[in-house]
Amino acid sequence: MPTADYFTTDYLALFESQRGRSRGTPSPELIQRWQSEAQWNGDTAIRKELASARRAVTLMQNTGKQFTNLKPQHQLALSAASSALVELAKELEELADWARQFHAFFASEFSAAAERELEAEAQARWADDAAVQWESGLMQELGSDSGRAAFGRWMASRGTYGHLGVAAENIHPPITRLESPARNKAYEPRVTTLRARAAWTLGKARENHRGAHTWESYWGGETRVSVSCSFTDYEAWVAYQASETTRRLVGSAAGDAL
Repeated sequence: MPTADYFTTDYLALFESQRGRSRGTPSPELIQRWQSEAQWNGDTAIRKELASARRAVTLMQNTGKQFTNLKPQHQLALSAASSALVELAKELEELADWARQFHAFFASEFSAAAERELEAEAQARWADDAAVQWESGLMQELGSDSGRAAFGRWMASRGTYGHLGVAAENIHPPITRLESPARNKAYEPRVTTLRARAAWTLGKARENHRGAHTWESYWGGETRVSVSCSFTDYEAWVAYQASETTRRLVGSAAGDAL
């Protein structure tokens, strides 16, 4: 998450069209070489090279001062090398400034795209805030001992993984809590509302649990098979819980009518 906008949007073209070419803009060759690194990580790697170039300039200049019997051609060679390094440092400084601006632009655009996708997910799935709260409650309940046990018993009753010999207590749901992006990267979306967190959680579960995952453990001399269920299993659980909720409401209404 997100996926669609990343694969279809040329962020460099958008950035260059808004920024325009100005004095200090790196060459097209340098931009092409550093585009991916700058897009995702900004100027970090370029700043490291810039620091190395500056240290090399200082070293080269000091080297020439340490010898009193340098031949003219050697002095010219050192001066030429020092000038080349000074020029390299200047190019890297311009490149680092460009990379910083491009990364900031990309992070803003990319996180906005992710937030639009989350809102589209929410609109497609939930009719109102009550529906968001209801499913968010289901997600959080699956993280409790009772919720996980209920899910395991229901999955066992369906027999989906019966051929694996998995006991109900070893069946694990794909969602156990509401999640949010770590935000350790500037391009991660800002997820602050319950609606956005629920949509983010669904997207990650859909991405990470396309299929069930099984594993074996050994306890007390016995081999136990466990399964982490798929997102499809979660969707079936939500449908079951919705039908049960409807059944209870209809039953309650019928009782009130008597």
